Amino acid sequence: PICTDKTLNGQETDEDCGGGLCPKCEDGLKCQVKNDCISDVCAAGTCQAPICTDKTLNGQETDEDCGGGLCPKCEDGLKCQVKNDCISDVCAGGICQAPICTDKTLNGQETDEDCGGGLCPKCEDGLKCQGKNDCISDVCGEGICQAPICTDSTQNGVETDEDCGGGLCPKCADGLKCKVSNDCMSDICIDDICQVGTCEDGVTNELESDKDCGGGFCPKCQDGANCKVNNDCISDVCDEGTCQSISVKENIQ
Repeated sequence: PICTDKTLNGQETDEDCGGGLCPKCEDGLKCQVKNDCISDVCAAGTCQAPICTDKTLNGQETDEDCGGGLCPKCEDGLKCQVKNDCISDVCAGGICQAPICTDKTLNGQETDEDCGGGLCPKCEDGLKCQGKNDCISDVCGEGICQAPICTDSTQNGVETDEDCGGGLCPKCADGLKCKVSNDCMSDICIDDICQVGTCEDGVTNELESDKDCGGGFCPKCQDGANCKVNNDCISDVCDEGTCQSISVKENIQ
């Protein structure tokens, strides 16, 4: 007997196939053991077509019951031929690789390519997100990381505290965080905290009309200082926003 005589003979399980010496048999032909079949699945004496649950690497699969386009993607560490064979979408050296934050692929827990999900760096504005922690801006709206704005109830961008400071947003109230004096309404930043303005801090702040004077709470201002009302001035004369001397008052009278 030979494997090309178009006869079932010798150790063959079907015509010119099976038995260990001839080529394996196609689906639907007779068999005795799995090795008689191309699919490596012999059931009830017949070679079975490959399926994705037969616990056998067959058909187009790249590893047992996975890969190849027809079966589910393969887990990390299993064999692959292309990235689409893998759950991670990364096939290197014929093996499905575990997701990492530098593989230029959206995989693992990432919300966009190599970012988000808690394990990778936060995502830039415009990239996909599921929650605020996925975003550098800490603002996720409609599944997209939003650019920082001064009304998003979040400390982000160059802000020094929530929606204030940093030069682009309004100055911060007393007690909020700061980096420089210009971050604060009081214009006083000490130990990274905006301080309450006083009448001896060398800064025009709070209700003062000029540096440490005027406004009703601090001493009245000297001639030439800025003022808003007469009561801001020692002379009790505020004209065109400047404290005037008593002689000017007499002239006005």
